[in-house]
Amino acid sequence: MCGIAGICRAADAPLDVTATARLLVAGLAERGQDATGYAYHAPDGHVAVVKDSIPLSAFIRRLELPHQGVQATVLHVRDFTKGRPGLNDNNHPIRFGQVVGVHNGHISNDDELFERRGKERSTPYISVDSEAIMMLVDELGDAGRALELVQGSAAIAVLRDDQPDRVTLAKRASRTLFLGRADGIALFASTREPLELARDATGHPLRIEEVHDGTVLELQAGEVVHRSRFHVDRRFVGRRFVTYPNLPEKPELVRVALAAFL
Repeated sequence: MCGIAGICRAADAPLDVTATARLLVAGLAERGQDATGYAYHAPDGHVAVVKDSIPLSAFIRRLELPHQGVQATVLHVRDFTKGRPGLNDNNHPIRFGQVVGVHNGHISNDDELFERRGKERSTPYISVDSEAIMMLVDELGDAGRALELVQGSAAIAVLRDDQPDRVTLAKRASRTLFLGRADGIALFASTREPLELARDATGHPLRIEEVHDGTVLELQAGEVVHRSRFHVDRRFVGRRFVTYPNLPEKPELVRVALAAFL
């Protein structure tokens, strides 16, 4: 199990992106303690990635986005299923080609997909299953087509180089994904709780919806600019996680994140 979250906003939308990003991942803290990471567009348009093999409690104050210009970011807390988190290459966000993304779920045919398409892994030692999704999105340019080819559970969020105001969200099956929208602002997370925390803290009246299986959402400048559907083969939907253990340090993480809004 893992947790994904992120922000897509208009350039002039009034939002403290660092404080909001910290609050979103604090709301997901129980979903992964093996690694934490985030990605955003640097001023040159290239997607910058910051990640480490440590829990959010040791990482949260390192989550710092530039004050000016950041319109899109993706966030991840990891509980690994494949790909040892001690090797930081395996942690999220994951880059393949021009694509950087985060994934919640587990797929079973990643090695087969690399072999079938004649692709090499991005580094000699990376083995995380999620890299196959990013490889397909980079090659095909279509998150829905990519997720039709994988077997297992997946909810993803993807950034691309040179598209600084865009995020692609897609949900295959067996993982939850929620989207909250206000004028010029779109926030997303694996559960409702982080969006509700952000709604209360920012004062933005987020309209929250659950993303359905087999859905791709293209977000640009805080708006949903395109919705599409793709086929989900119900023979291969992976295991659904329905409960998560309590995390004793979560209230303190939320308190630290909320302090920036006071």
